[in-house]
Amino acid sequence: MESRELLDTISSKEDLAVLIDWLQQDWEGSGGEWENPDIGRYLAAMAAWLRDIDRYYRNVGQPIPTTPTWKTIAEI
Repeated sequence: MESRELLDTISSKEDLAVLIDWLQQDWEGSGGEWENPDIGRYLAAMAAWLRDIDRYYRNVGQPIPTTPTWKTIAEI
């Protein structure tokens, strides 16, 4: 299963944990080929994404969440 497919199924904390497990396995199997291959760059990218969250939701035609859900956290 691809990460986007998993992301579309997130509705609970257990679903989010499954996605995070998948991400960890993907990272370990990628040989460092992720766009953000270390924790520092990954956290910086998360912060940048949060700062731009309104634009993301406008671009995909979805309402901007006022209260984050498990899926919102997964999208970050």
